[in-house]
Amino acid sequence: MTGSSSSYQNFVSMVSVYSHHHGWVVRHQVMENKHSSEVEVVEKLVKELSGNKVVITVDALHCQKKTLALIIKGGNDYIVTLKKNQLNLFKAANKLVSSAVATDDSEVSECVHGRTTTRHTKIYPIPPQLLPLWAGAKHIIVVRRYGTRWEGKKSRRQLVNFDELHYYLSSLDWSALQFADAIRGHWLIENRLHWVKDVTLNEDNDIRRGGNAPANWAMIRQFLVSLARMKCTHTFPEALRLMANQIEDLSELLFDLSGSDKPVKCLA
Repeated sequence: MTGSSSSYQNFVSMVSVYSHHHGWVVRHQVMENKHSSEVEVVEKLVKELSGNKVVITVDALHCQKKTLALIIKGGNDYIVTLKKNQLNLFKAANKLVSSAVATDDSEVSECVHGRTTTRHTKIYPIPPQLLPLWAGAKHIIVVRRYGTRWEGKKSRRQLVNFDELHYYLSSLDWSALQFADAIRGHWLIENRLHWVKDVTLNEDNDIRRGGNAPANWAMIRQFLVSLARMKCTHTFPEALRLMANQIEDLSELLFDLSGSDKPVKCLA
């Protein structure tokens, strides 16, 4: 990043297409904020995925008419987060949910590391006249997440209750359980990709600065994550140990990766 304390700041970031099914990055695009926006880069990647018959999950930033139209035009489907950045759409979703009856629902509970979470998913069909300008829109999905979790610093951690409501728009005719699994898979990107790069591979503290070095090393890290997933190991450190000095094994993995023609089930 340059000019971090002024309005003239410029930084390089990477937009990735991550496969829920395989656990690796299948496409990426490096961008500079002065030359392009994340929305434009995602639109470009969406075009590249045309004809793959995949489900693309994206955050609320990409709840754009043009982006969703490109997904449908390319023969794919979408699940997109709804927030108040699209206020009219958000109000329409709220009105539908408050006045209609859900056609299906699913509830799943879990307890992990002392955190208890229940996810209650409901789906509501969209009347064709309600959202005519949103390409392919068929369902509003509502996910209520509630339970208990630890908050605060290690020395002052306390168990608190939480109750959150999330809205999604989709072009799919799925059951509530299928939507719940796909939405859960989207948020697992934080643990399976971003956390691995930031913590295990120490990306935030990279000493390589300037020029193309940060972007190039970011791509190498993503490639390492993909190779680790192909090794089917339990943890990333275990994969690094198995891959150390194993040139023949890595070459075979690279060959499999480049020659794979299996369709990607779900992308984000």
